[in-house]
Amino acid sequence: MTTVVRTVLALFLLCIACSGMCAAPAYDISVRLDPATRELNGTATIVVAPGAEAGVALAQRFKVSRITLDGVALAPSRPQHGLATWTIPAATRARKLVVRWSGQLAA
Repeated sequence: MTTVVRTVLALFLLCIACSGMCAAPAYDISVRLDPATRELNGTATIVVAPGAEAGVALAQRFKVSRITLDGVALAPSRPQHGLATWTIPAATRARKLVVRWSGQLAA
Protein backbone atom coordinates (compact mmCIF):
# COMPACT_ATOMS: atom_id res chain seq x y z
CA MET A 1 0.00 0.00 0.00
CA THR A 2 2.94 2.35 0.60
CA THR A 3 3.88 2.18 -3.09
CA VAL A 4 0.37 3.21 -4.08
CA VAL A 5 0.41 6.19 -1.75
CA ARG A 6 3.83 7.24 -3.01
CA THR A 7 2.77 6.88 -6.67
CA VAL A 8 -0.39 8.94 -6.22
CA LEU A 9 1.43 11.54 -4.14
CA ALA A 10 4.19 11.79 -6.75
CA LEU A 11 1.62 12.36 -9.49
CA PHE A 12 -0.16 14.99 -7.43
CA LEU A 13 3.07 16.81 -6.50
CA LEU A 14 4.32 16.67 -10.07
CA CYS A 15 1.08 18.27 -11.29
CA ILE A 16 1.49 21.01 -8.71
CA ALA A 17 5.15 21.55 -9.54
CA CYS A 18 4.37 21.85 -13.24
CA SER A 19 1.45 24.25 -12.75
CA GLY A 20 1.69 27.93 -13.46
CA MET A 21 2.31 30.20 -10.50
CA CYS A 22 -0.29 32.79 -11.54
CA ALA A 23 -3.34 30.97 -10.16
CA ALA A 24 -3.77 27.67 -8.39
CA PRO A 25 -5.50 24.98 -10.44
CA ALA A 26 -8.24 22.86 -8.88
CA TYR A 27 -7.59 19.11 -8.74
CA ASP A 28 -9.94 16.14 -8.43
CA ILE A 29 -7.95 12.89 -8.48
CA SER A 30 -9.46 9.45 -7.99
CA VAL A 31 -7.46 6.23 -7.92
CA ARG A 32 -8.59 2.61 -7.77
CA LEU A 33 -6.30 -0.32 -6.95
CA ASP A 34 -7.09 -3.98 -7.49
CA PRO A 35 -5.00 -5.66 -4.76
CA ALA A 36 -5.12 -9.06 -6.48
CA THR A 37 -3.67 -7.85 -9.80
CA ARG A 38 -1.92 -4.68 -8.53
CA GLU A 39 -3.68 -2.82 -11.36
CA LEU A 40 -3.93 0.90 -10.69
CA ASN A 41 -6.54 3.03 -12.51
CA GLY A 42 -6.82 6.76 -12.10
CA THR A 43 -8.62 9.82 -13.32
CA ALA A 44 -7.39 13.34 -12.74
CA THR A 45 -9.58 16.33 -13.52
CA ILE A 46 -7.71 19.62 -13.39
CA VAL A 47 -9.36 23.00 -13.81
CA VAL A 48 -6.72 25.40 -15.05
CA ALA A 49 -7.43 28.98 -14.03
CA PRO A 50 -7.44 31.83 -16.56
CA GLY A 51 -3.91 33.10 -17.16
CA ALA A 52 -2.27 29.98 -15.71
CA GLU A 53 -0.06 27.54 -17.56
CA ALA A 54 -0.21 23.89 -16.52
CA GLY A 55 1.81 20.79 -17.11
CA VAL A 56 1.06 17.12 -16.58
CA ALA A 57 3.66 14.38 -16.28
CA LEU A 58 3.09 10.68 -15.75
CA ALA A 59 5.64 7.87 -15.60
CA GLN A 60 5.78 6.15 -18.97
CA ARG A 61 5.06 2.80 -17.33
CA PHE A 62 1.46 4.02 -16.96
CA LYS A 63 -0.79 4.00 -20.03
CA VAL A 64 -2.82 7.12 -20.69
CA SER A 65 -6.10 5.91 -22.15
CA ARG A 66 -7.45 9.41 -22.69
CA ILE A 67 -6.38 13.00 -22.14
CA THR A 68 -8.65 15.87 -23.10
CA LEU A 69 -8.65 19.63 -22.80
CA ASP A 70 -12.17 21.07 -22.76
CA GLY A 71 -13.43 17.78 -24.21
CA VAL A 72 -10.98 17.72 -27.13
CA ALA A 73 -8.40 14.91 -27.24
CA LEU A 74 -4.78 16.05 -26.94
CA ALA A 75 -1.94 14.77 -29.10
CA PRO A 76 0.32 12.03 -27.73
CA SER A 77 2.85 13.14 -25.16
CA ARG A 78 6.44 14.16 -25.61
CA PRO A 79 8.47 11.58 -23.62
CA GLN A 80 11.14 13.21 -21.44
CA HIS A 81 13.29 11.42 -18.86
CA GLY A 82 10.91 8.46 -18.55
CA LEU A 83 7.84 10.69 -18.25
CA ALA A 84 4.94 11.28 -20.60
CA THR A 85 4.41 15.05 -20.51
CA TRP A 86 1.88 17.59 -21.76
CA THR A 87 2.07 21.38 -21.45
CA ILE A 88 -1.09 23.47 -21.42
CA PRO A 89 -0.34 27.10 -22.31
CA ALA A 90 -2.01 29.96 -20.48
CA ALA A 91 -5.38 31.13 -21.84
CA THR A 92 -7.80 33.93 -21.03
CA ARG A 93 -10.47 31.53 -19.73
CA ALA A 94 -10.55 28.55 -17.38
CA ARG A 95 -10.02 25.16 -18.99
CA LYS A 96 -10.75 21.58 -17.91
CA LEU A 97 -8.07 18.93 -18.37
CA VAL A 98 -9.05 15.27 -17.85
CA VAL A 99 -6.49 12.45 -17.76
CA ARG A 100 -7.43 8.76 -17.51
CA TRP A 101 -4.56 6.38 -16.90
CA SER A 102 -3.73 2.87 -15.72
CA GLY A 103 -0.82 0.58 -15.05
CA GLN A 104 0.41 -2.26 -12.94
CA LEU A 105 2.37 -1.52 -9.80
CA ALA A 106 5.71 -3.22 -9.34
CA ALA A 107 5.83 -5.96 -6.74
